[in-house]
Amino acid sequence: MMKKVIILLISLLLIAGCTNSSIKKINDNPEKYLGKEVIIDGQINNRFMKSSEWYISVVDPESYILVQSKFDLEKNSNVTVTGILSYDKSVGYFIKSREVRVK
Repeated sequence: MMKKVIILLISLLLIAGCTNSSIKKINDNPEKYLGKEVIIDGQINNRFMKSSEWYISVVDPESYILVQSKFDLEKNSNVTVTGILSYDKSVGYFIKSREVRVK
């Protein structure tokens, strides 16, 4: 029983650490989200490979952001992305994905 309670508490803490946000909110104030886990919803409208990593452009009705992924994903797919907002001078702000779910 105690083990279940501990697992539940850890799960709640992990969920509380995630920030579910719109792409526009992240782009409007990236410093607030930098280094934090974020969750976004959007559609893939472009993709390219750089240094053996895929970068996918995810758009919502107001904005777009790059997502670094280990996998190529089909253009026009609707996705939910969970990852850490990061910065690289060659691509700017991007989400280093932990999970990309195709809807």
